[in-house]
Amino acid sequence: MSTAARFGLAATPCPRQKQSIRDSFSQSENGADPAFALGQVRGPKSDVFDGGWSFDSSQESVSAVLNDGQSAFDAAVALQEAVWPLRLRFSMVSAPPGGAAGQDDAIRDKALRVLGKADKRERFHFELSGKAEAELTLGAAMGRLHLTLMDEWTDARCTAVRSYRRLGKQSEVAKELGVSQQAVSQMLLGARFRDLQAAEGAMREWLSGPKRTSLWPLRNVGTTPSGV
Repeated sequence: MSTAARFGLAATPCPRQKQSIRDSFSQSENGADPAFALGQVRGPKSDVFDGGWSFDSSQESVSAVLNDGQSAFDAAVALQEAVWPLRLRFSMVSAPPGGAAGQDDAIRDKALRVLGKADKRERFHFELSGKAEAELTLGAAMGRLHLTLMDEWTDARCTAVRSYRRLGKQSEVAKELGVSQQAVSQMLLGARFRDLQAAEGAMREWLSGPKRTSLWPLRNVGTTPSGV
């Protein structure tokens, strides 16, 4: 078991969704395991999961234990992309370094409990030790912004983002999709891909950085180099 900081992540559909996570998994072109998408969000997939995704007893929610702060938020993004257009809401909790509360099942249960108690109108809820309340509020707002941008996707935009994350070049995406490179550029622009990348970068820095007593600087937001 890793001695590095670990996190519990839980997700469940937003209210009034017509589909379940399990149904969305089964209909995904990548099969029932959403972990495939993690590498597409942020480079080659590393050993991020301790045990992978697991359904709760109701089969409505999933949880995971993550051993890499750099990829904790990426795992949420990967899951949301894997089940899109199903809209999810998330909780992320810090895991104790050891003892009974630091066991994988206990971490999963904590993440699910936090999610169950959270306001169903909120898309992202954090319970992280060592983070100031103002940080947690801003982190939740950043997570909500990211998910809200994805809510506005179309099928074409979703396909373009998934392909671009995997291939990394607009020309390759255009070839795969059988469209012009200009069309790919427009789809990525419509998907607000640069804004999504900026939010992902800021969240990586926050979750993997040292504990602070003040609000962390969102240096990445709005400064992502042009790449799409």
